[in-house]
Amino acid sequence: MHLHRTDVGIAALCICTLIYASCSQFLIQDLEVTGFAYDLEKVTLTFSSAIDGEKVKKAFSFTESGKVSNGIFFINDSSLYFYPENGIQKNHDYEVILNTQAEDVNGNSLKEKFSYRFSTKINSVRPQILAVTPSDGTIMEEDFNEIKIVFSEPVLKSSFNKAFYIDPSVEHTVVFNESSAETTVKFLEPISKGKSYTVRISTELKDLFNNSMAEEFVSHFQVGNDDEPPEYEIFYSDENEDAMELKEFPSENHFIPKDALITLKFNEKINLDYIGSYIELTPSAIKYSYESDKQQGNLVKIKIFGKYNDSCTLKIKKGIEDLQGNETKHDRKYSLLLNSEKSRPVTFCKAFLQTDSMGNYRELSFKTQYTHVNLDPIYFANDRTSKEAYMFLVYNVSSKSNGVDFFSAVDALSFRTTNTCLSIIIKKAEVVSVSETGFILDENEIDGGKLSVLKYTLDITNTNREGLVEMNISDAVKDSLGNEIEGPYCLAFNK
Repeated sequence: MHLHRTDVGIAALCICTLIYASCSQFLIQDLEVTGFAYDLEKVTLTFSSAIDGEKVKKAFSFTESGKVSNGIFFINDSSLYFYPENGIQKNHDYEVILNTQAEDVNGNSLKEKFSYRFSTKINSVRPQILAVTPSDGTIMEEDFNEIKIVFSEPVLKSSFNKAFYIDPSVEHTVVFNESSAETTVKFLEPISKGKSYTVRISTELKDLFNNSMAEEFVSHFQVGNDDEPPEYEIFYSDENEDAMELKEFPSENHFIPKDALITLKFNEKINLDYIGSYIELTPSAIKYSYESDKQQGNLVKIKIFGKYNDSCTLKIKKGIEDLQGNETKHDRKYSLLLNSEKSRPVTFCKAFLQTDSMGNYRELSFKTQYTHVNLDPIYFANDRTSKEAYMFLVYNVSSKSNGVDFFSAVDALSFRTTNTCLSIIIKKAEVVSVSETGFILDENEIDGGKLSVLKYTLDITNTNREGLVEMNISDAVKDSLGNEIEGPYCLAFNK
């Protein structure tokens, strides 16, 4: 049988058609969004095939006026329902986005990102500021005390409170007119003469339809011309943490803490770039540091590092400038005595050592240095038998403290002897009141402060040898305020 060329062509075409039809069944079909709708509760998306709920949820986002809104999903075959937590409200712009991670149950992905915007606003015109008084660049009279602002339409009062900003900050209140299309910012405190103020109203400002202002508004004004030099007050924190004003020389300022913090507070912002060159403290042996508050612009804090009873002179030199270039005209000096009771160091006064079984004691002090101390041989036998005895150590401390710090004092005491004449072991220590000692302690021997007494229980082993006994108190002793001892001390007696 013979086939004509025409018949062969028709046969080939049929075969190709069959092959294409069978292969097309295996071609990937892209997922498509076929419908969108919304009502007061939800938005609805319909798709070209049944969707993979988890994949679609991850690919989905919903914004209300530019802010992401959370909600609840419901999936039904080829439909997605999203219920925003606040529903669909009036006067908002909304946007639904579905990216290409969305898939159907067969793994087919969304070919292109889906985006749909809709609005529930009746009016989409953005609000504007028509006028501000004072206008930009105005120099106002000194009694000026309010700013007036006119809007192109009524605005949300709450949005104005978020949007309005004035620098330097001024305490104020805001009063709207009846229509909320005008407002007056009334100052509750005087504003500074010669200062330049900046008024900003950000895009947080919104009208009653929730339309925000398109651009930030900025305006500047000044109140009068400043030709007055800056003024300052100077004070320190006393031992009760109260602010105390310093008296200018020739008056003396007593009871200043040895680590005093002195504050200079100016009545306006000043040029802080070289403020350190205007501060001088003498004598140079007493160190200090300073720190300026660049955020507020009118504070300088001076920290002094001295010792109790140091005296010094603080000098604030003339020439400190405000931001308009006006300078202070005079040097000011302050005489300081760093003798705050709270800073009083610990001093050792005397000790009392038990010398027999009858409770007699021998005073040990700098007055008795290297004298002979007789230990009763009946009680402190020379047979190397240890005997218990008491010793009292008397310290002078700040009257503001709770006495000597117990642990620092115990660790600081030690003994050393020569010629193995004696051995002393500390068994116990305790803090006792002055009245418990039974000794006559002369309060006139101390210049202020108060006495603090520690009682030690000792084991003393005596020998028949003569030698030197040293009682050493290290410089580790402190009081409850952290004031350190003026030491170390060494008391010695012959035995």
